[in-house]
Amino acid sequence: MVDHPASTGETAAAPVETAPLGEAEPLLRSARFRAEREASWRRLETLLKKLERSGPGALTPQELIETPQLYRATLSALSVARSYVFDAQLVSYLESLATRAHFLIYAPRERFFGMIARLVGTEAPRAVRALWPAILLATAVMALGLFIGRALVMADPSLFGALVPEGLAGGRGPDATRATMLDSIDGSPVTVESLRQFALFLVSNNVLVALTAFGFGVALGVPTLLILFYNGASIGAMLAAFALHDLEPDFIAWLTVHGTTELAAIVIAGGGGLAIAGGVLFPPPRKSRLAAAAETGRRASLLALTAIIMLFVAAFLESFVRETVVDSASRVLIGLVFAALWLAYFLLAGRPRQANAASAAPRGERSARHG
Repeated sequence: MVDHPASTGETAAAPVETAPLGEAEPLLRSARFRAEREASWRRLETLLKKLERSGPGALTPQELIETPQLYRATLSALSVARSYVFDAQLVSYLESLATRAHFLIYAPRERFFGMIARLVGTEAPRAVRALWPAILLATAVMALGLFIGRALVMADPSLFGALVPEGLAGGRGPDATRATMLDSIDGSPVTVESLRQFALFLVSNNVLVALTAFGFGVALGVPTLLILFYNGASIGAMLAAFALHDLEPDFIAWLTVHGTTELAAIVIAGGGGLAIAGGVLFPPPRKSRLAAAAETGRRASLLALTAIIMLFVAAFLESFVRETVVDSASRVLIGLVFAALWLAYFLLAGRPRQANAASAAPRGERSARHG
């Protein structure tokens, strides 16, 4: 609290016409003004400290009503202090107190987990629905790569090495034996530690692919399209390699258990990148390319967040579930269940409940009429 000069009795009794009184009069008014209102300012400070320490739950119902009233009174006092040109220290103090009160009373106080719940439960699925054309394009490009990759390897198995890196092939391919191909998808005795290490590898690798596809949207989307196409072509080449050994259905079941989640995550991330490219190439009327890209990018970033969450789920399915569930029918069932869950999440989550309220109103009106 800032101290302000106090007047002496002799100064107060001095004639009004004298110069010293003319200079001291604003200080007298300021001191009187402060004395009349200082108790309310101190009371507001006390309540604000409680809010800062423990949040609104620390205030009683009466204090919850009192706090905004004291805030408005402080704003009124600040307006008067500015109008009558009171001393600068008092004005500065009231400005600081009013700003602090406004932030604590009216600013949103959202906790970290509440923010995550809002992003995941509401804003992310809304962003997916809003940017579905870009996601659909990303899906089409990956599917095109898959069909072309499969057709090329079926026609010329020697092209397999050009489409599938050795690290991804893992000894599989048209030249491998049927027993080797079958062993690679039948599951093998594993330890929990090896599964954990495998999951960490999958998360880091897949997140890198997804974020690369997303990030290259700023380069007009061309690298994003190439990444999506190449990933599809690699999967198509693997399909062909297993088809050449009459194991394609078994490989599809092996892939489905995690692929419905993993591939969906990659096309969602790629769709985010293509959405950013669309904002740059085709900005709305009366909006600059930079502004359009920034606006689309904020929404598209939710797609990247969604993809990362999905890839963590896919890594769990791929490392733990797929390696312990070896029955093809069970693998397909698990993959389809997760596909249905993701589809329901994207279609239904985050929708406003106005429709329910609107439908409830006519029923209430009909009941009232019948009553």
